Amino acid sequence: MKKRSLFKDTGGAGNELYAVIFMLAFFIIALFAAEYARALIIARGIRNAAQAAVITAATDNWDNTFKGRREGYSGAWHKSFSQNEAAAFTERISRHDIASAMDEIIGSSSAGGFSQKNKSDGRAEFRYRVTDVVWRHQELGPSDPLGINFEATVTINVQVAWGLNWDDQPPINLNIRAKAIYMPKF
Repeated sequence: MKKRSLFKDTGGAGNELYAVIFMLAFFIIALFAAEYARALIIARGIRNAAQAAVITAATDNWDNTFKGRREGYSGAWHKSFSQNEAAAFTERISRHDIASAMDEIIGSSSAGGFSQKNKSDGRAEFRYRVTDVVWRHQELGPSDPLGINFEATVTINVQVAWGLNWDDQPPINLNIRAKAIYMPKF
């Protein structure tokens, strides 16, 4: 009789298995959360570098921006005279290389269309590419003289490699935008 009761009394025998499954699931979720947080920290640093580069480019164009209301003409448009042609308005903007400015700020190196930052063991930690730079200023004869004088927007594609030597997995792709506006105070 004792043998039968020993084999029939199996209540609570699966508790250890459930605990192991729960801990494994918790560990996997925590691992992905940590990787995502790492990617966001890298993306924030790249966005800050892009913001600094774009602000530098926007403030370097200070002499090409004018208040439409005060000056009577719009920023970055200048009348050019040619001996053979009639007078025409041309746009004058100092276009900076945002990618090289970001490389200098971050400390990355350019290779194959991407800028890349390596870990101490030589593997890539992240790479990024400036996909679009838009320079915008008031049009000639602005409809809103109090509108924007000069705006620079940069779009960046960031690829963050997975940690823990998961080289066979595709990288985390993030798209980041940074914008700077320059307006004269007077």
